[in-house]
Amino acid sequence: MVAVVTGGGLGLNLGSGSVLGGAGVGGAAAFGRQSDRVYVNAASGNLVVQTRDELLAGRGPDAAGLRTYNSLGAFTDDNGDNWQPGLTRKVWLSGGSVNASGSAATRRDEDGSEALFSWDAGRSRYISTDGSGAYDSLSYDTGSG
Repeated sequence: MVAVVTGGGLGLNLGSGSVLGGAGVGGAAAFGRQSDRVYVNAASGNLVVQTRDELLAGRGPDAAGLRTYNSLGAFTDDNGDNWQPGLTRKVWLSGGSVNASGSAATRRDEDGSEALFSWDAGRSRYISTDGSGAYDSLSYDTGSG
């Protein structure tokens, strides 16, 4: 009926369910008959609901349109209801100057998770150590804007 996860961030991508897999989720997220999933973060009280809007079945892999509600999310959606369509990500410079020592960038995933990327001069890119995708990187090419 509801799955319990934990973690300091918003959303699911950086929480215990992603980092620890099945061991990081208590209960079952399935709810209703339309592939809805409900999660509660025990650390923050955040409620995350995911629902599949569309499904395109074919000979190869199926494609699904997923929508996520995040009660504590900072989505900038058109009507302020905190529902976000899948495949939506946002990246912005959250501190300092581009490609400079001490600067940082933030990536917000489709579920509301936010990962902080810090500038690494040795690699000439922004590096994140948040979540199961630890050591993800971002780079900014000043020539392409």
